[in-house]
Amino acid sequence: MGARLALTLYAEWSQHLTPGDMNAAVRMALTARDDGAPPLYYGGWEALAAALGYWKPGADPESVRRQTQRVITKLVRKGVITSSGQARPRVRAGEVLGLIGPNGSGKST
Repeated sequence: MGARLALTLYAEWSQHLTPGDMNAAVRMALTARDDGAPPLYYGGWEALAAALGYWKPGADPESVRRQTQRVITKLVRKGVITSSGQARPRVRAGEVLGLIGPNGSGKST
């Protein structure tokens, strides 16, 4: 699951993202549901915070959430991810991974 998505991220986005942003995007790609189009990530901010190393002993959960949300916001602004828009009570919206390069190059896989 997700290895092809991660390879596409490296090929199309690695020159356009900071290492931290890339780490979050790859974590999303490796755990995304890629059995449909588009690929969806449902892991939530908590898994991304762990991948980014924000969860440390004594860390304030609200501070960790805000730090992680800043990374997610940057990925949205750059077009790496978008919300699936399918949130409803007790159902978390997924994040759609954009696999076309930042300049419109590349191929969706």
